Amino acid sequence: MSSSRWISVQVPYYRDFLRGALDEAVRRLGPGIHQLGDAVISFSERSIGTRVRRGERILWLRVSPFDEGRMDHAAWTGNVAANSIVGVPKPVVEARAVWATQTPVPVQIAGELMTYIPDPPVAAGREVLEPVAAPDSWWCDLRHALERLAQHSADRYFSWHTAERYASLLSAFYGERVDLGPVPRWRTEHLDLHWNNVTAPGLWIIDWELWGTAVAGYGAASLYCSALGVPQVAKRVHETFADVLDSPAGRYAQLIVAAELLSHTAVHGERLGPVVHLHRLAERLIEQRVD
Repeated sequence: MSSSRWISVQVPYYRDFLRGALDEAVRRLGPGIHQLGDAVISFSERSIGTRVRRGERILWLRVSPFDEGRMDHAAWTGNVAANSIVGVPKPVVEARAVWATQTPVPVQIAGELMTYIPDPPVAAGREVLEPVAAPDSWWCDLRHALERLAQHSADRYFSWHTAERYASLLSAFYGERVDLGPVPRWRTEHLDLHWNNVTAPGLWIIDWELWGTAVAGYGAASLYCSALGVPQVAKRVHETFADVLDSPAGRYAQLIVAAELLSHTAVHGERLGPVVHLHRLAERLIEQRVD
């Protein structure tokens, strides 16, 4: 049976398509690049990656398709643009190859050669399912990293992080119970910050396709909401980001993230453990009022 995947057009045998793109990236970024071990398709299935050797160094090769006519250009350039961010433990893109293919569908493809991160992601998916085995210093580093990111000015905007989209989301999920006033505060955030995009025991924040301007506290809210199924972790996230999460912007961000996660579950049919917790969180936040 054939398998398909939506990039924004349907690609038959999507995983085979990604593996072929990876082989082409090795050819284009070589000579002297040798693949090490098996390739890994990302949790989101937006990309495929593998360890490679170039000379004496071990690097990571990430390959992703892009439909220029239908997908957001900011996501297409996110990893390279993130090279300008300092003070955040993250991969650096050292080389990039871009090419176009017409088969099986017309799309562009990018191969990005970047820092290899030896530490594994905290969780296999977006949601954390067990306590995080990380020292106190790890949590301090995480806090510091998001503070440094917030200080980085970003001329990067996405259609789902606008005042209009936020108002629409809040209205759809919470109705008149939420005051649809202005977004309390904006700042630079990692817009895909979940437990598969942070590593431990060494802290690295990965997957920088999606970063830019959002409601302040969006990243912390994302980690918190996707940890509600493990109270010990949720408590630690809240302690680490208490001033952010308990601020008007932070409460607003939590309502946005909760609505997004519930919407994602409904649309994609994925199991999300803390659904009940998300509803309870939203009720508490609504009682406090977002102003």
